[in-house]
Order: sequence, then C-alpha cells, then structure tokens
Amino acid sequence: MFGTTALTYNTESVKPKPDSWAACWDKNYAKKLSMNELAWYRVFTTALYLGEDPNNVKDWNRLWNAVRDQHKLVLKYWSSGMEMQQLFTNREIYLGEFWSGRTLNLKDKGVPVGEAVGAQFLALKEAEWAAWSQQVTAWELAQYADAP
Repeated sequence: MFGTTALTYNTESVKPKPDSWAACWDKNYAKKLSMNELAWYRVFTTALYLGEDPNNVKDWNRLWNAVRDQHKLVLKYWSSGMEMQQLFTNREIYLGEFWSGRTLNLKDKGVPVGEAVGAQFLALKEAEWAAWSQQVTAWELAQYADAP
C-alpha cells in the first residue's frame, strides 16, 4: 500500500478500532496524537472529519476552527517518516495520519499498529473510481491483514 496515507493507530492502546477521522479529535487521545506538519494534510483530513469535500471546501471558517481545536490535542507535527516511526515505536503516540508503507514496516518490526481504512477516510469523486478503489483496498487488506 505504498503511496497512501491512512489513520494509523496503536492496536493495544486504541480500542475500538477508529471508524473515522473523528478519532483525531477525541480528547481521550490528547497529547498521544501526531499529525503531518504540511498544511494540505491539515485541510484534507479535517475536511473529511467535517464531512466536506477536501477538494472543494465550502466552510473554511469551520475547517480552521476544527484545526485549532485539534492543535490542542497534538503532541507533535511530524516532518519525516522516520520521526513518526520513532513516535510509534517508543509508544509516545497512539494515533495519527501516516503513510501505509511505513505502517507496514512498523508491523513487520513487531510494533502494535494498524490502519483504519474505509470510504469514510477517502475523498472520492467518481462512482466508478470508488468501486475500483474499494476492490483494490479489499485486495490489499487481504494481503496484509494477518501479516506477522
């Protein structure tokens, strides 16, 4: 799943498995959350959290207010994959948006992480593309779901 970003979480500390980006605004995870430092990541995941189209945000004030609310919960805004991997490995954080390839690498090293995936985590424009991506995601999950 190289090239995708998902909600990555510590499978021992986050129960139940997150079912939306709302987990990144949950006060139970205050200072156990790390998000990417890039502004477009902030816009993208916050728009999805609010039910907005990240490619066509209608209410920018609401979006930036949600970003400010989340800021109070964030331990660190990460800037490199290695930095995020260390935060998970050292158990300094419980969840955050992260690259799927790096998450798989952490799993391979025995770090208790998983990915929350599904349509609620994606911005889809075309019904055909949505159906195709669900099939690809299902195949990818079948390949890696029980990987040691």
